[in-house]
Amino acid sequence: MTAFKPDNGVDGKIEEKSVDIEKFDGSATAPIKQKMYDGWETPAGMSFDLFMRKVKGSIECKQRDYDAERDIMLDLCFVDPEYQKLGIGKMLLQWGIDIADKQSSKICLVSMPQARKFYETGGWVLRENLDIDLGAHGGSGKYGRCWMIIEV
Repeated sequence: MTAFKPDNGVDGKIEEKSVDIEKFDGSATAPIKQKMYDGWETPAGMSFDLFMRKVKGSIECKQRDYDAERDIMLDLCFVDPEYQKLGIGKMLLQWGIDIADKQSSKICLVSMPQARKFYETGGWVLRENLDIDLGAHGGSGKYGRCWMIIEV
């Protein structure tokens, strides 16, 4: 068994979990495949293939660029539209960058394409576009995310 601390703490709390890493095949989708083997069922109307492509893209970027022991993952940073364009977003990012600088860490994030320019203006670098053609899954348009990093 290998113990790890996931970076998905809620209210500042981080749960320590144990996972038998050896039972996974090392691929980005192995944990989801294991859930399927354990009896997890896809919710009605959900495209499992689309879900796997979305998850796999983000996980592969994270595995390639993110060190959970050293780096910081920025999750869910929003400013209410009523308060946008007032410098609040820049202030929040600078607060995180200051912490990363003290720890000699980099910060990784997954952003909507619409926010890409905002992050690039602040020094973030696009590492990869995650684009999925929804037409291949019965929908229309594209699902897009930007994997971005800032090294301080």
